[in-house]
Amino acid sequence: MRTIVPQQHFWLTYTGTHSLSAKWGLYTEYQFRRADLGVNWQQSLARIGVEYKWNDQLSSTIGYGHIITYPYGDFSVAHFNTEHRAWQQFVVSTKFSKVALQHRYRLEQRWVEKWKKGDEDDWTRDGFSYSNRIRYRLLATIPLNRAVMEKGTVFAALSDELFVQFGENIRFNIFDQNRIVAAVGYQFSPRGNVQLGYLNQFVLKSNGVNMENNHTLTVGLICNGSFSKNRS
Repeated sequence: MRTIVPQQHFWLTYTGTHSLSAKWGLYTEYQFRRADLGVNWQQSLARIGVEYKWNDQLSSTIGYGHIITYPYGDFSVAHFNTEHRAWQQFVVSTKFSKVALQHRYRLEQRWVEKWKKGDEDDWTRDGFSYSNRIRYRLLATIPLNRAVMEKGTVFAALSDELFVQFGENIRFNIFDQNRIVAAVGYQFSPRGNVQLGYLNQFVLKSNGVNMENNHTLTVGLICNGSFSKNRS
C-alpha cells in the first residue's frame, strides 16, 4: 500500500554565473536545505560548472556537485550520506510577448555513499551506489510592473521540473520526483534579483511505495558578475 507523507521544508539558495569572456562563464550554486520548516538539516548542496554560450538563446554547462543528505522525515535515510555528482545541461531561452521561457535539459551521473550497520550499532562506509538521472525544467519569468526585466522590476517566476532515473541500481522509482515552483521576485540590479516562493516537491522513494509531498518555502538570490573586460 502506497503512503504519502506531507512535510514542511525551507530552502535558501544562491546561484550565479560569472562571465570569463564573451562566450565562457563560471557557474556557482549553493543550497541550504532544512527540514521541519528550518529546524533540522535536510541537505547541503553545492554545484560548480563551466558554461559556454553558443548564442543569445542557447548555452551549455558541465559541472560537479557535492551533496550531503541527512536523516529527516518519516521515510528517512538510515545514516547521512555524501553524493558526488557530475552533470551536463543545455538551456534554451525563448520569449513570447513579455514572457521569458527557459527550457533546461540536465543529465546527471550520481555516486551516492552507502553505509552498513554493525552488530553494536556502529556504522561503516560501504562504497557508493551509481545511477543516472534526466531532468527537464520549464521556467516562465513574467515582469509585472515593467515591459522588460530591468532594475526595479517586480516579476513572477513559475516552473515545473520532472526527474527520471535509470541504471541497474534503479528498480522501483524510475520516476524520481517532480517540482512545481511559484515565486515573486525583485530585480534589484541588472545583474541580480531576489525571489520568495513556494515549492511543491513530490518524491517517490527508492522502494517505489513511500512518497513525500514536501511543501517548501524558498528564498533565492541570483547574482551574475563578470571577471572579463567584455561586459556585454
